[in-house]
Amino acid sequence: MDQLIAEDLPTGAPRFEILLTRLEGVFALCRSLGLNPEGGRFGEYRSLLEDMRVIAGSDSENFPARTRDARYRVAFSETLEIIEILPYLVTCDPAALRPKLRVVLQGPALPSEESPASNEPRNVEFELRFAWLLMRAGFKPKLDEHPDVWLDAPWTFLFECKRMYSANRIRDRIWEAGQQLTAARRNHIASAEGIIVISVSRVLNDGGHPIKVQSGTLGKAGLEAWLTQTDLVSLNNVQKVLAQAQSAIAVIFYVSADFHNLGTKGLDRGFHIFGVEGPRAPFAPYGRAFDELQGGLISLGDQFRVRT
Repeated sequence: MDQLIAEDLPTGAPRFEILLTRLEGVFALCRSLGLNPEGGRFGEYRSLLEDMRVIAGSDSENFPARTRDARYRVAFSETLEIIEILPYLVTCDPAALRPKLRVVLQGPALPSEESPASNEPRNVEFELRFAWLLMRAGFKPKLDEHPDVWLDAPWTFLFECKRMYSANRIRDRIWEAGQQLTAARRNHIASAEGIIVISVSRVLNDGGHPIKVQSGTLGKAGLEAWLTQTDLVSLNNVQKVLAQAQSAIAVIFYVSADFHNLGTKGLDRGFHIFGVEGPRAPFAPYGRAFDELQGGLISLGDQFRVRT
C-alpha cells in the first residue's frame, strides 16, 4: 500500500497565504475546544510561514538561501500535515478530540529537539493522521485511548499506533503494541482483531535533510527505494513477531518525508504506507473485511495526485 502525496499548492507568496488561511481553520477549531493554539509550536510555525510569505513575495530569487534554516522547512511540512487532517478533525467527538489536540499543540518545534520524554505530541498527531487516512479510504474511524483508533465496519478492528523514536526498538514496539491490543480487546466484542500501526518517519528522517526524487511515478518509486535501502523493516522478522505474540493480525508501516521535487524544483511532502500480514488461518472470519481495509487504503492512490 503506497502513495506519494503533495498538496497541489501554487508557488511563491500565494502558497504561504493558503497555508496560513488553512492553519487559521485549525486554530479556530482548537479555540472552540477551549485550547490555545498560539501558545504552542504551531504558533511558532505561523510566524515562520508569515516570514516565508514576505520573502517569497519580495525576494523570490533569494528565497532558497534565506529559508535554508531547518525551522522553515519544518514549519512548512508540519503545517501541511495538520491542515490536511482538518476535515477529519471537525467530524470527531469533541470530548475525544480535545485531550488529543491539547497534547498535539505541545512539544518542541523541531523533531530533532525531541526526547523520549517530549515526543508524545507528534505521537498523538500520528494517531490523528492515521484516522484521517482511514476516513479518506472510506471508513469511519473512532478515537479512543486504548486502542488509539478503532473501526466497527467492515469489522471491529482495533489500531494501536506507535511512532518510532529509535531504529533499534521496532521489535519491542510491535510487542508492546500487541500487549496493549490484547488488553484493549477485553473491552470489545470477542471477534475484534488488533492491527499495529507504526510510523518510522522520525528515524528515516534523521539528519533533517529532504530526500531528492522526481515527481509522479518516479517520485513514488524513489520514496519506496529510500525506505527499502534503510533496511529497518525486515518483513520476515515482523511476521515472526506477529506469530509469536498472537495479539495482532497485521502491522501497517507508515513513513512521511520532505522531498525536493526535481520536476518542480520545489519542496513537497510525501508518504508511503504498506502492510505486513501475520499468518492467516484458512477461512479466517475477518479475512474478507481485512482485504477490504487494505483495498480502501490502496484506493487512496486515486484520491491524491502529485503536484507536477
